[in-house]
Amino acid sequence: VPGFQDASWPASRVHIARLHAAWEATQDQAAHGPHGKTTAGSQMATGASVGMGWTSPEVTSTTLDGLWAAMVYKARYPQKFMGVSNVTVVDRPGFVARPMTINPTGKRSEEHIY
Repeated sequence: VPGFQDASWPASRVHIARLHAAWEATQDQAAHGPHGKTTAGSQMATGASVGMGWTSPEVTSTTLDGLWAAMVYKARYPQKFMGVSNVTVVDRPGFVARPMTINPTGKRSEEHIY
């Protein structure tokens, strides 16, 4: 969404809903093998690497909407949380592309967030 600034804007809320649906789909794919069997098992609560990302212990100090809004904000503004610059966030079908410069090395990197 061009100009994504405020999660309360209607266009932002639609985009957040789409990102959330895509994220839920990847979680289903990561947690189940090709035959629908659970592959992550007890690692889900340990903070171990699972499929396409990381897990954490259960978050109990906020709502799911609040947690999701924080994750979207962090994904769109990595320069506020990491030593990066020249960040461009591009909405692509099913993911967000995020090219940026890593400040300590000066190297360009592009991340895809699903």
